[in-house]
Amino acid sequence: MRRKRLLMFWGGLALFAGLVPVGAQSKCTMVAIPGLAGDQSCMATGVNTAGHVVGTSSYPGPERAWYRGDDGVLRDLGNFGVRSDGFQGCGASAINNHDVVVGTSFSPDANKTKGTGLRHAFVCRNPGDAQPRLEDLNTLGLAGPKDAWLGGNPDDSVSVWDGYANHRGFMFKEAYGINDSNLVTGEGWLFTGWYPDPDLPATILLGYVANLEIGTFVLTDKPAQLGAINAAGLAVGGPYLYNSADGTSVQLQGMATACDLTDLGLKIAGYFYPVVWARACYKPGLDAPVQDLGTLGGNYSFALSISEVTTGEGVSYGTTLVGNSSLTKSLNNPPMAAFRWQPGSGIVNLNKLLPKGTPYTLREARKITSNGLIVGTASVKNGGSSGYLLIPQ
Repeated sequence: MRRKRLLMFWGGLALFAGLVPVGAQSKCTMVAIPGLAGDQSCMATGVNTAGHVVGTSSYPGPERAWYRGDDGVLRDLGNFGVRSDGFQGCGASAINNHDVVVGTSFSPDANKTKGTGLRHAFVCRNPGDAQPRLEDLNTLGLAGPKDAWLGGNPDDSVSVWDGYANHRGFMFKEAYGINDSNLVTGEGWLFTGWYPDPDLPATILLGYVANLEIGTFVLTDKPAQLGAINAAGLAVGGPYLYNSADGTSVQLQGMATACDLTDLGLKIAGYFYPVVWARACYKPGLDAPVQDLGTLGGNYSFALSISEVTTGEGVSYGTTLVGNSSLTKSLNNPPMAAFRWQPGSGIVNLNKLLPKGTPYTLREARKITSNGLIVGTASVKNGGSSGYLLIPQ
């Protein structure tokens, strides 16, 4: 019975330029998101339980971050400006259930500053407005912790980098994740002291958790970026689980990189290296061994997101992981496909469930929510790429 219901849920997907209901036996709808006007490349990177999606589109122009709300209209979130060489770029990474978006934008050049033209982390709290506003995390006055990396006076605290070469501080470079308490994760540069050459600073790349509600941030005790963060303030990055409450980290035995984690039960998705190639893996508990999810016929695979899925109808599908896998053992750019994995049913190529003749091929499943929404990137038959949203009914 369970297998039959799963097949009904995932079977018979249809897609169009917009929202299209599928056949009578279907439990899912697919939305193609072709990107902002004039762009030929688009990827969907984040989604919340309301079905609001964020991502990045580009080509032939620069990268542009976008937001898609209830009206189905893509809104350009803007950027921090244009560099002196004319380059600009901005990408959205994640969105929480309060419609707060985080991502990264290149900063414009400016006099007397270090890091001109570097990527800066942003937060956008009004993505659905006619004129969305990006806020640079480096300008929010976030207060940092006392940190032994800095040395010197033990009373010195890590303050946000102000752009001057003799400043000790931290620069928020990338923002990758956000939870519903507005805890933001990412990575940045810790400047460890004065340096005579502004192009060769003494720096350490560290992960961070920034609390937008109380205006503080903490740094990891390991040189690793932080990605997803759950409701309890636990974040993953590299082979580590980081606790933002006490600043400690635990190595996740058997994992090379952890990509996502659940709110309950501390189940983790990521990948490891059993031999040579990366393989998607699932860690059902902090002390549990990793489980190899296999591939779709190729050499490698990556599990990018995990959730305990319950649909709006109250139907539970349990632990569900999504990601991508190579399809062949070719060593020269093998084709990739999006997959879904569940205990008992194993790894499934999502493209096998699409109607014949569809002009899209799902290449990656980037994020899955607790109510079963999935976003990712698809290639288009006539060229380019498109974001997509899968909606269970």
